[in-house]
Amino acid sequence: ALRIREILKKVDESLTFHSRKFEYLSTIDVDQAWKFKHKGGLRNVLGTFRDIKEGKWENFRDRWPVLFNLKKDPFYEAFHWHKTLETKFSLSPHYFILLGDYGKYDKNTPYDNSNFVKLIKSLDTDASVGIHPSYQSNDEEYRVAQEISRLTAMLERPIYTSRQHFLMHSMPKTYRHLLQCGIQEDYTMGYSTHLGFRAGIAAPFYWFDLENNVQSDLRLIPFCAMDITPLHYRGESPTEATKTIGELMDKVYAVNGLFISLWHNESFSETERWYGWSSVYEHMLAKAQALKNSGH
Repeated sequence: ALRIREILKKVDESLTFHSRKFEYLSTIDVDQAWKFKHKGGLRNVLGTFRDIKEGKWENFRDRWPVLFNLKKDPFYEAFHWHKTLETKFSLSPHYFILLGDYGKYDKNTPYDNSNFVKLIKSLDTDASVGIHPSYQSNDEEYRVAQEISRLTAMLERPIYTSRQHFLMHSMPKTYRHLLQCGIQEDYTMGYSTHLGFRAGIAAPFYWFDLENNVQSDLRLIPFCAMDITPLHYRGESPTEATKTIGELMDKVYAVNGLFISLWHNESFSETERWYGWSSVYEHMLAKAQALKNSGH
């Protein structure tokens, strides 16, 4: 982008470009607000058998003590932990809530659970909240409007932001449908398998509908770092991931770009595969704050 700007300036020196500053935004997908609680007895009984079958002994050990309030639910406690970081780093995150009906890839708490509704309302008090359209909604488009209406009813306000569950989207179908449902900003643009910018630009842009040859009103907000990427796809340790993400942030800072991270509340939980990864997130926040305060 910087090279293109230089070329354009050579062609026409009168061209002006808007100045930008480095920015950071934390976005958090809530696929499962609780690991064990508020999912119903049947799901937990079946979950217990699955723990045994798959050798998930940590889950087997913790499930019923959590259900009987002898231990705290780790996915839910992650929200409290994150709240301390919001204060420490003057952070205003953006949450995306999965409110789809139960399915193979949609396993959140039932949308009408009173504890879930209370949590969502509390998140909306100090942060931004958008919809996380379910996996099922990719094949059954009516579900998107249904899930948005659920969140609208809870928060008593319109919903304008979204990110697709599992980043599942099909262009142009998904974007056109989001526009029909009143979505103005979508945060799906990014990779789960790679770090970096899927569209090659570290700034928001409006989706251009090629078939209709028109710029749409849907603003795409690209993310560049997802929690699962260094852990699963790059096979990095928390220490290695901290270094990798820090180097990427330096590159975004050098071009005064927007660095958006995609994390999940469960990746703060310090359970199973996520042991040690809350520190990666906190180091990322600290670096972002230091860069913003450097006066670039």
